[in-house]
Amino acid sequence: MDIHLEDHLVGLEQQVVELVEQERRAELQGDSTEAARLEQEVLDLYTEMARTAELITAGGYPAPVVGHQPDLQPTPARRTA
Repeated sequence: MDIHLEDHLVGLEQQVVELVEQERRAELQGDSTEAARLEQEVLDLYTEMARTAELITAGGYPAPVVGHQPDLQPTPARRTA
């Protein structure tokens, strides 16, 4: 497992807790605009948490794709008998 991804996930969870508390305060104060903005931030964080969890279960960050897909044909050095 990637400790950096796990730390990132914990950080996201902490942000969600804080934003949910802020959202509840905004609702109690009758500030529906702020509550809606905070709710959207929470939803965005949930999306990021899901993406991070997928990366953790997949074993880490995917290899970056630059330009085009490489030719996946085996080269003579990579051929197996």
